[in-house]
Amino acid sequence: MFGQSESAAVTDGIKLVLFDMDNVLCDYDRAKRVACLAELAGTTSEFIHEAFGQALSEYGLLHG
Repeated sequence: MFGQSESAAVTDGIKLVLFDMDNVLCDYDRAKRVACLAELAGTTSEFIHEAFGQALSEYGLLHG
């Protein structure tokens, strides 16, 4: 990593950051967001929904 700081080297590897605002700061189309995320991840929208649901459930954040 000659000529590059260690923190810059770490951030070079980041390809996507997802901030889930749930209509707090902006109005967005959840299905479209999930479809775009699925395309970037090379998977299906259904897989993304399931993965988020499982993560929320594990942290006790899934209400419904």
